[in-house]
Amino acid sequence: MPKNKMNILVLLNDRATAGLKKLRMNFVSLAAKVYLVKQAVQALAAVFGSFIKNASKVEQYSTKLKVLFKSVSEGNKVFEKMTKLAGEVPKTFDEIMDSATQLAGVVRGGSEEIEALMPIIVDIASGTGLSVQEATSNMIKMYSSGAAAADMFRDRGISAALGFQAKVSISAKETMDQIIG
Repeated sequence: MPKNKMNILVLLNDRATAGLKKLRMNFVSLAAKVYLVKQAVQALAAVFGSFIKNASKVEQYSTKLKVLFKSVSEGNKVFEKMTKLAGEVPKTFDEIMDSATQLAGVVRGGSEEIEALMPIIVDIASGTGLSVQEATSNMIKMYSSGAAAADMFRDRGISAALGFQAKVSISAKETMDQIIG
């Protein structure tokens, strides 16, 4: 084979190899970009999914309160006050709203009573290491049956801190009057 033809073949081979390398690099770059787009779409889906889930949960709390109070305005009032409280204390929105909806099924004094009890419950939970659920459960016991019924409060000294004396029987109404003031 003449030298000129050989040079042409070598040159063509070099150009083809360089073109294939460039094409390969473009595919690698494209694959990396597709992967990044996929990751971004997944992240956006997770964020939007979280927003939708939270919006649904918020709507559920609002609806529960309206049903429990049998009044849209009372339910909205408690919902707004508890949303504000949740933004001011070191407890989660869910903890506050779960507690408020539990209280709504028990209290007789309406939204004002829940507004008065919730900061006390949150303070008890924060100051003693109890969960908001535990503090709410014991507050409901006090509300229903008097201070002596809240065994966890009694065992941890919370009843004494609230001004209740051991072996002194007072009614549930008197208990709430003492707590709320």
